[in-house]
Amino acid sequence: LRRNEGERQLVLISGSYPYGARGRVNTYLLFAELSSQLSVGYVGLIVPSGVATDESGRLLFSYLFNAGRIRRLWDFENREGLFAEVHRSARFALFSLGPSSSGVADFCFGLHRISETGDLNRHFQLTSKDLDRINPNTLTCPSFGSKQDAELVRFIHTRLPVLVFEDPARIPPDSWSVLTKPGLLNMANDSNLFVSKEDADSSLPVYEGKMFSFYDHRCADVVLSATAQIRQGQSEELSASDHEDPDRFAQPRHWISADEIAHRVEGQWDRGWIPGWKEITSPTNARTLIPAVLPLAGIGHKIPVFLPSTTNRSLSFGLVANLASYVCDFVCRNKLNGTSLTPFTFKQLPVLPASSYPRETAWDPGVPLQSWLLPRVLELAYTAWDLRAFAHDCGSSGPPFHWNDERRFLLRCEVDAAFFHFYLPSNGNGGWRPADGESPEDLARLSSSFPTPRDAVSYIMDTFPIVKRKDEEKFNGEYRTKRVILEAYDAMAKAIRAGRPYRTRLTPPPADPT
Repeated sequence: LRRNEGERQLVLISGSYPYGARGRVNTYLLFAELSSQLSVGYVGLIVPSGVATDESGRLLFSYLFNAGRIRRLWDFENREGLFAEVHRSARFALFSLGPSSSGVADFCFGLHRISETGDLNRHFQLTSKDLDRINPNTLTCPSFGSKQDAELVRFIHTRLPVLVFEDPARIPPDSWSVLTKPGLLNMANDSNLFVSKEDADSSLPVYEGKMFSFYDHRCADVVLSATAQIRQGQSEELSASDHEDPDRFAQPRHWISADEIAHRVEGQWDRGWIPGWKEITSPTNARTLIPAVLPLAGIGHKIPVFLPSTTNRSLSFGLVANLASYVCDFVCRNKLNGTSLTPFTFKQLPVLPASSYPRETAWDPGVPLQSWLLPRVLELAYTAWDLRAFAHDCGSSGPPFHWNDERRFLLRCEVDAAFFHFYLPSNGNGGWRPADGESPEDLARLSSSFPTPRDAVSYIMDTFPIVKRKDEEKFNGEYRTKRVILEAYDAMAKAIRAGRPYRTRLTPPPADPT
């Protein structure tokens, strides 16, 4: 350890690596930076892909990219064993540098063999302006799987701001002003504060990521086995009948003093509920970005929480719904390169600004988005008594809503269709609506892949293959989720064109007290 620290200090103090020697030193970054210094001409390297995608490499990548040195970066996963002694999940890149130039760099991600580089649809180009829009805080490169993915994400970021700008000069007046925290507890360092179920009379449950899902803060119990020697604390999903009981709460393996949690949020959060997301995930899972509204409780460090400012706190339900949408998840999957969705990525997701919610919806004239969305989110989220504080803050004093799988499916499809309209806005004829400052060439490039926003909606839904497979297995080969979202999307588009209110398929309507 002493030798490692001495070497790290030597690298830092030498001043020879102003971009690669930051924080925790990675030798491959030093190698890449030294190579760029030794030759102002052409250089070909094989380095870990993190040189372009990881936070540790962001300064070096940004420097080389803005200097016009990067010619191409082709990312490979070692699944085919191209490097026999390296783990099959490791990622590496063919990284080519050249003299400073104003030309665009060529990127390609997710390759497994050299022959795949011949597929032109997998290649995409980015400018420094693109990176500044897509990842303004880090200027790292998204790992787009195709040219179409790159075009759609570029289009979305042209229209919507990221959740958090870290540069104070760029924070818009209608920013959410979100504070992120790594949960409220460290599951290792704070374990001495945990109490057993028998001693939990005045305590709160300690939430783990496996206990919740979309609009479901009681997705699963954490169970302990009397015989298992390893992998204790596995999840056991609540049944449909469990969910129908508003007094049935998810059971944790640990509990903690309510006073301890009150102390940890003092001055930062004043509600009896808290929004968070699952950190452990993957772009290859059924879904990647999984947010939820949770009861204020012990929140483990693998559930980062996001706390809107006092001004926007009453609109938190809208931000949670936005983050839970398929279209936001599509962008997230294109930005995430590993299995940990940290604030590094989360803060740079494109979301509707808080100022969008008081404005009327195009498909329901005269009705603000917050009024249209609130009853749908409330019925989805408030299904048990332990979230009555959330319901109260949403203006509801009634009992939890009955858990009905079919209604919940339709509610979620309507919400997803709504956010597709916001992320992929169309003109009166169903074509693309240009954004401010968007050139005809940019719009033509997008239209060549997706003639209409509806085509883009259909494409995005097909990028969730596990959701599709499960639907087809359950519904005789039909991708039902995609069909119903498109039906709701089309009905909203028709209402917009006609200037008449969208009519929900739900009877009774969302959050009806009866």
